[in-house]
Amino acid sequence: MLNDDLFSITSKYINNTNRHVFLTGRAGTGKTTFLKKVFHSTHKKCVIAAPTGVAAINAGGVTLHSLLQLPFGCFVPAEILSDIQEIAIKISTPATILKEMRFSRIKLSLLRELELLIIDEVSMLRADLLDAIDTILRLVRRNQEPFGGLQIFFVGDLLQLPPVVKDQEWWIISKWYKSPYFFEAKVLKENPPVYIELKKIFRQSDQAFIEILNNFRYNRPSQRDLDMLNKTCQKFDEVKNCKDYIFITTHNRIVDERNNSELKKLESPTFYFEAEVEGDFPEYLFPVEFELQLKVGARVMFIKNDYSGKQLYFNGKLATVIYLERGLIEVEFDDNTENVLVEKYTWENKSYSLNETTGEIIENVEGTFSQYPIRLAWAVTVHKSQGLTFEKAILDLSGAFAPGQIYVALSRLRSIEGLVLSSPLNFNKLRTDQVVLDYTERKKDKVSLLENLKDDTFKFAIDQTLNAFDFSSLHRSVRYHLYSYDKIENKSIKKRYWQWAFDLAESFRVIKDVADKFIKQLNFLAYYSKSQGMQPLFERVKAAKEYFEPILKSYSTKVINQKLKVSAEAKKVKTYLNELSDLDMQFLQQIYKIKKAEAVICTTLEDGELLRMNFDASEIYKERNKLVMQTDEVDKKQKFKKKNAGVKLKSNEISYQMFSKGMSINEIVKERGLAVSTIEGHLLHFVRQGKIDINQLIESDKLDKILEIISKCNNPTSKEIKEKLSDKFSYSEIRFVLASIETNRIEPNALD
Repeated sequence: MLNDDLFSITSKYINNTNRHVFLTGRAGTGKTTFLKKVFHSTHKKCVIAAPTGVAAINAGGVTLHSLLQLPFGCFVPAEILSDIQEIAIKISTPATILKEMRFSRIKLSLLRELELLIIDEVSMLRADLLDAIDTILRLVRRNQEPFGGLQIFFVGDLLQLPPVVKDQEWWIISKWYKSPYFFEAKVLKENPPVYIELKKIFRQSDQAFIEILNNFRYNRPSQRDLDMLNKTCQKFDEVKNCKDYIFITTHNRIVDERNNSELKKLESPTFYFEAEVEGDFPEYLFPVEFELQLKVGARVMFIKNDYSGKQLYFNGKLATVIYLERGLIEVEFDDNTENVLVEKYTWENKSYSLNETTGEIIENVEGTFSQYPIRLAWAVTVHKSQGLTFEKAILDLSGAFAPGQIYVALSRLRSIEGLVLSSPLNFNKLRTDQVVLDYTERKKDKVSLLENLKDDTFKFAIDQTLNAFDFSSLHRSVRYHLYSYDKIENKSIKKRYWQWAFDLAESFRVIKDVADKFIKQLNFLAYYSKSQGMQPLFERVKAAKEYFEPILKSYSTKVINQKLKVSAEAKKVKTYLNELSDLDMQFLQQIYKIKKAEAVICTTLEDGELLRMNFDASEIYKERNKLVMQTDEVDKKQKFKKKNAGVKLKSNEISYQMFSKGMSINEIVKERGLAVSTIEGHLLHFVRQGKIDINQLIESDKLDKILEIISKCNNPTSKEIKEKLSDKFSYSEIRFVLASIETNRIEPNALD
């Protein structure tokens, strides 16, 4: 089956069903390209995540740990660990996850609104962490279905790099899992994903080489395959100086040593190019070195495609540096295509949040990393070569330590003509985990996929419809909002509005009863739809949408108007306003579900596919946004008043303003009801700032007397000065003079 057919089937499974999907395929089959296409075209609220930081950056998403606050160490699907003692690593359970969860209100809203989670490079995701993800999502989404009812789209190749599991970790989790691969997770035993494998390879066209790779991939290489590959063996010394070969090996240390050694051999001067980092972009996410060291003659490899649209280079293309100066790198390609001046590329560290105004999930750029998208390329590790394509490469696989490493390395080449092995391949090192091979047998043929797709599409349409008109969750939220007024003290501002909440809950109970009766009709229509068609169901849903949508909008308006009223009437109500925003969002979410159900049934009737361009939910929010803007304006005014009120309430500022208007200290004391010493302390602050002239506070004869005493002493204290003066002088007057001297407003020897 062609990849185009499989891409189409996969896309329909994602958009027209709620089934989990696992898309796999050999290197070079277009998985990552398709993943990004799904993200930009699906009608579902969606985010991309990956097990590692580098994989997340490459996929344009976030790490699973940051998205879901995944625990580090091990997760075990049990509550009691009586047989595990003296373990030096952290072990999490469902109970500890519940105890340690600390999601913000915005993150909770995001995770509850999500409809699709794309997980890239799933081969590196461990089974125990996937069960931890399931546990978190069930708790956060208040839904005990697998993953809290969220659809998961898994993407990756299990026959490439496996999950990393330390010996001590495996000793623990092996009590619950047969292997560390994601498909062993308990949650997938309940609800296994649809397994779709891409066949067509875009990287290689040499059928003989493709067959060899395929045999290695599935642990069935023949002696003929080994003989053909081992014919490419050459001594390292014979090929190490070949200019257009890249050296691929298994360990970072070997790669760094070779690249640094070759760079030092070049006699041209070294140029240093530092990356530009803005915002939050942690060092462990850096896609290339922060400081790139280059010389003319250096071998480099591009690690990104040319995003100018000119297709001058691609990920993995090799070149030689021919010219350098500050801010300028020119390279010459091995394939004799046009030389290019390398431009910086900007990687983004993203996060996701929910736009509470539009209900959409938005990408936030937390930080950026800008650097030239090249790295030294005399050598590269197998791990960092993933996703790259080379015309010529020398493979040193003597240190291969995991199943799939050798397959990944071999599959980087376009053909066997460009391959050189530094040592013969050992068949024993090419063994693929049998548990993975057994799992690959689950893939379905095209006929089975299409038959299941039809059934799953119908089920999805029915489930979406029943869920759209099930107001139970919304009713619980309204009731809970009412009960929350009783959990606070009588003096709370929120208590004033109890009657409003009571009226809202009582009136909505009537609407919920109407919806419950309609659900019974829907169940009847759904039962007959599979045999008699969905047109009657569609007509009934369309009519119900026209009835319920304006009612739900009116409730949204009531909540927003209440928020507007509270903003104008009261202060210190941020938490209450957030509660109202959450409640309002749930009314709009119910409208969204109803409109989505209508669109899904319509698409099912037409045997089509629902995409983002066919479903625009923005209309739901337009009227409501006008009211939200009014609320925001009130909030701004309240904050402005609070800010100004805060300034006026500063006691020393008030005293200073009164003094500046000509009031004496005694008059300020009488007006404010404060002690003389307090007002004098206020004014002393402004004497030190040079805002009050000493002559405004002390008569000239007193000032002269104090200065005379100060001039005859060596750095006297106020107490020493007071002892030499009569009782007519106060400590405050002495401090005023000392403060003026400190600010150079007067000199201690002013009488000389």
